[in-house]
Amino acid sequence: MWFLALAGCANPISNELFNADEEFLSVLPSQQRIGFVGPFANITLQPEDDPVLVEAFDIAEDLDALLTLVTTVADVLRSTEPSERSDTHRTWSPRSMATPEGAPADLWWIRATIARSARGADFTWSIDGATSADGPWTVLGSGRHDPDGLGTLHWDYAAAGELLAVDLPAEMDVDYDETAADRDVQISIQPADIALPMQFAFAGRSVFGWTGDFALTEDGATWPGAARVLLLDDHSGRGEGVLQRPDGEVAFATCWNATGLQVWSEGGADIPVVGVPADCPVPDLFDLSE
Repeated sequence: MWFLALAGCANPISNELFNADEEFLSVLPSQQRIGFVGPFANITLQPEDDPVLVEAFDIAEDLDALLTLVTTVADVLRSTEPSERSDTHRTWSPRSMATPEGAPADLWWIRATIARSARGADFTWSIDGATSADGPWTVLGSGRHDPDGLGTLHWDYAAAGELLAVDLPAEMDVDYDETAADRDVQISIQPADIALPMQFAFAGRSVFGWTGDFALTEDGATWPGAARVLLLDDHSGRGEGVLQRPDGEVAFATCWNATGLQVWSEGGADIPVVGVPADCPVPDLFDLSE
């Protein structure tokens, strides 16, 4: 019966290594960590909807496409058995995956490593890409994750674009904080042809902020600025921000009901006045970061 005793000693060790896969995989980027969730993930807009809400979802559509490239790669790894396991690392051998829609090639290849110096230490991870299982390999993304919930992510879109033969921005950097009840995510994306990076932020599941160009004034002109929106589960919400015009900053605030119709708007010069603040069905919860 000695062989049964040996088997009984060996299995818990082996099982522990396999069960720890989830702990390693949890450090990779996911939609829940860096993407649109909650009410932002399920909404249909109409042309007559509140202009700030429309601006938010125009920006969100482009940002979501970029984030989806990153999270899809991570999801493929999560569905793939590691080729090597230890207490301090997981390694994934090259595996193929479908290219995004519109890319000329049919397949591309990824491989990855997740490591930590010891149990309880920070994780680091790196994902490489190639057009062939034999390489040559290019680092696409890397990151660090503190088990308490703090993390950073860097993604080289230019390198990914070269592999997929598509035009993509230069690079993205993400800082996230999951130590509180709600997440706090800061995203910076550097376009290849623009000097200043674009900034985005998520607070919890209901607040989205961004920098961009806005056409909100009565003269119809487009101005750079920054805004944030609060979107509730019934799709009612409110937005606020500032435009940067040659004569100074112009503040704006707006509110819409569950059908997307603007019920209140006010601000600085040339911002249309609609209704009164009491018409807004949504409380001002921006500072709560819900």
